[in-house]
Amino acid sequence: MKIQIIFFIILAFFSFGCNKVETSQTSAEGAHGEANHSYYTCPMHPQVHDHEPGNCAMCGMPLVKVTEGQETKKDANVLLPSDYQVKVLQLTKGKVEKREVSFEIPAGGRHLSSSQVAFYIYERDLMRVKVGQEFEGECASMPGMTLRGKITQIDTVADPSSRSVRVLGRITDPHDMNLLEGSFFGNIKTTPVKTLLIPYDAVLRTGKKDLVYKVLEDGGLKVVPVTVGMTIDDEIEILDGLEEGELISFGPNFLLDSESRLRGIHD
Repeated sequence: MKIQIIFFIILAFFSFGCNKVETSQTSAEGAHGEANHSYYTCPMHPQVHDHEPGNCAMCGMPLVKVTEGQETKKDANVLLPSDYQVKVLQLTKGKVEKREVSFEIPAGGRHLSSSQVAFYIYERDLMRVKVGQEFEGECASMPGMTLRGKITQIDTVADPSSRSVRVLGRITDPHDMNLLEGSFFGNIKTTPVKTLLIPYDAVLRTGKKDLVYKVLEDGGLKVVPVTVGMTIDDEIEILDGLEEGELISFGPNFLLDSESRLRGIHD
């Protein structure tokens, strides 16, 4: 009986000791093995993992060593280009500005008499057209002769097929020409307004939405949707999505667009 008791005591002792050693080894591996596990990745393509230093297979940038447990969580919708990429892609930063400008709305229609013209304006441009605004253009019967006038009436019903609204104008320039009824081509000058403007090329057209790359405080580039308005020269109006003073990318954003699509940042 005593021999059996002693046997069980010895067995329990060795079992406890083995479990303790195994637990210590597991803890040590968790503390040191995991902390020492590192890999190399691309600052522009975080999905790239390599066990040895080298260059990124996607863009050629030098890989950066990263140790697990020391990684900082980053916004998946943000690109963080390096100084090298900024130089190669010729990326530039610029502020969103608010300025007072007058737009010119293309207006085609018909010359009805010696003084009356009927234009047809798309609904999207109608918010900028008001009675009393000036227009200029020429009629088909007298090419090369510029005629000027003012808007006198704006219809309230849109044509369902063309989504355009009829706008009437009266020619105010004095002339003694016998103008025949026919086509009239011109522009309506809008009232000066203060609005946000950015370079036209800064906007990416995806077919579904318009996008702009906004510059964050850490230098990252975040794609944001915007609502665009009218264009003037090489600039475009921003109706929503940006605020005055914000920094955006003015560079060749089509290259950034390709990068964003690779990372699945936008459709």
